[in-house]
Amino acid sequence: MKVFISWSGERSLHAARALKVMTKLPKGQTVALTLSISCLIVLVLAPDIEILAQGLGDRYVSGIAVTKPSPECPCFVNKVIPESPAAAAGIKGGDRLLTIDSMDVNSEGLARILALLSSDKPGGITLKLWRKGRAYEVILERQQLSKVLARQGMKILPQGLIVPSDSTELEIERLSRTMSGSARLVAHPFPAHVPLDNDLFHGGFALLIFRDPDQVVATGIENGPASRAGIRQGDLILSVNEMDLTGKTPAELEALFIGDGPQLVELKIDRGGGIKTLKYGLERVSEILKGNHLRLVEGQIVPLGLADEDIPCYTARKQPG
Repeated sequence: MKVFISWSGERSLHAARALKVMTKLPKGQTVALTLSISCLIVLVLAPDIEILAQGLGDRYVSGIAVTKPSPECPCFVNKVIPESPAAAAGIKGGDRLLTIDSMDVNSEGLARILALLSSDKPGGITLKLWRKGRAYEVILERQQLSKVLARQGMKILPQGLIVPSDSTELEIERLSRTMSGSARLVAHPFPAHVPLDNDLFHGGFALLIFRDPDQVVATGIENGPASRAGIRQGDLILSVNEMDLTGKTPAELEALFIGDGPQLVELKIDRGGGIKTLKYGLERVSEILKGNHLRLVEGQIVPLGLADEDIPCYTARKQPG
């Protein structure tokens, strides 16, 4: 994975350390990020939100996240944001992006492509795409990110955090404090949000492990059994099936969140100082991915609609760096 970053702030060293921990992802993706230090963790771990690639603020967005796995490969739509203009137009993950307002994207760098997909003011954009042998064209009217998020029951805060619309001030304060602790971050289990094994069972979210004090934080929440049970970004997980997590190694923690069947998991969490119990049944990784319009091929997570001829762009070439 290659990452191109533009940031500002005094804690760039801590941010670089956090990024190093969190981007131990499978090979095959290039992502461009423009973000502030305080939001680094949240944005890197929210690939289904276009803000990840398009800067902070309530911008007007098209609703797609794009990737260019290698210089030799086309630019792909990696994911389409639910309830966005792109989703309404029928764009799907795996489509090739050919042109933006008649500009050939193959002649442009990824950062430039991403910049064209959003704007600080309203306006239309014409995209030409390719899907399994056929080109098609759509005209989108960009919408404010806040409106797209509101339709998903989410909101964006001034500092760039994306949280559920009904989050309390105490929850937001706790989340902000936890997510700004990059110097304490020691591990990031399930960076792809699920184990990279179709036959394992999981809840569909990632973890951040902090030390001094020990904390296990839920992040990277996908549409899956845990999200349906009510887990949220930033929840502090205190125990799994009544087992306290204090002092557990990353490997021991990973083992508590996966299974070989659809067993029941009970989490005790701390959300903004309130203690809650959540219960969900583990689901097969392949089913969780399918529910998020993704699939696992040769150890790589790819868009569900990716053409077979394009799969080698994600799986065959290891990215340098």
